[in-house]
Amino acid sequence: MSPPRRAIITITSAHAPLFEGTHTTGAFVTEVLHPYKVLTAAGFDVDITSEKGTYTPDWLSLTPDFLSGDDLAIWNDTSSPSMKIAATVWDNGGIVSSVCHGPAVFHDLVDTATGEPLIKGKTITGFTTEAETVMHLQDELKSWKTPLVEETAEAMGAIYKRSSGVWDDYHVVDGQLVTGQNPASATSTAKAVVDAFEKL
Repeated sequence: MSPPRRAIITITSAHAPLFEGTHTTGAFVTEVLHPYKVLTAAGFDVDITSEKGTYTPDWLSLTPDFLSGDDLAIWNDTSSPSMKIAATVWDNGGIVSSVCHGPAVFHDLVDTATGEPLIKGKTITGFTTEAETVMHLQDELKSWKTPLVEETAEAMGAIYKRSSGVWDDYHVVDGQLVTGQNPASATSTAKAVVDAFEKL
């Protein structure tokens, strides 16, 4: 019997000022919308959730260049109960996926079968430190005292891979774990989730 075709897209309620308060982080619209479209087209019932039932769109995702989510958004409480949904899905043999800054949630997730970090020994991708630098965000993000995606991978014993270009469409599949590098990867990552689900 195949598992139910259900998916949860979890976004953050967090929003923080950037560039001396002139812009705000939040849910990157394409990182929610594109996977939603792919999953519903594949016959999944999809719920969209957040810690507080609210969200703020990331300023950049609403510009004409990107309005095509969750850039800089996961820097909230990665230990919140709603972020533990991924661990429950994992424990039940489901697919766990993240895009862009989403892998920051893996910092506090544990595989209950092993007691080890959920991503230990696994290959992931996510927003590159180089992209943070290109966008002039690295110093500001460091002031939040939260590890970047590459730092999270290293700290949790994961193998971090990336494409040669910071904005390339790139994703990685490692069994039940599917990760995408940036907003441009949201669609291909969601398609890879569907493919991985079909193999369960």
